[in-house]
Amino acid sequence: MPATAEAITATRCLIINGDSLTAIMPADPELALLFPRRLSARVRVLVERVDRLSTQPVLSRLAAFVLYRAERSSSSSFTLGMTQEELAEELGTVREVVVRGLARMRRDGLIATAGRGRFAVRDVAAIERVIGTA
Repeated sequence: MPATAEAITATRCLIINGDSLTAIMPADPELALLFPRRLSARVRVLVERVDRLSTQPVLSRLAAFVLYRAERSSSSSFTLGMTQEELAEELGTVREVVVRGLARMRRDGLIATAGRGRFAVRDVAAIERVIGTA
């Protein structure tokens, strides 16, 4: 899977091609087992994501994301951590649905705007009910 990374400090990288990796695996069983372990972990995450996308309503997925971000914030307010467009893609929807969902959560008193691009949770229990965990 192609990926892009940008180093924020001076970095030295090593590129190991497939043939070299295959050659050293018999000599290092831990290295050989690392790859199937990582692959199975990624598959589990993807299966859970597909399950969420196919069974949970968008508002429920958005509420779960909001609660996740709030719980990991070191202050009383939090950001989405990405653009609304990126969040929509993550949730399997479009930006307009995210905007409407956030507006609904504000209108219903679940969250409040706490500055530019920041939100505060007002009612955790209500958010959990939207998610379906309460």
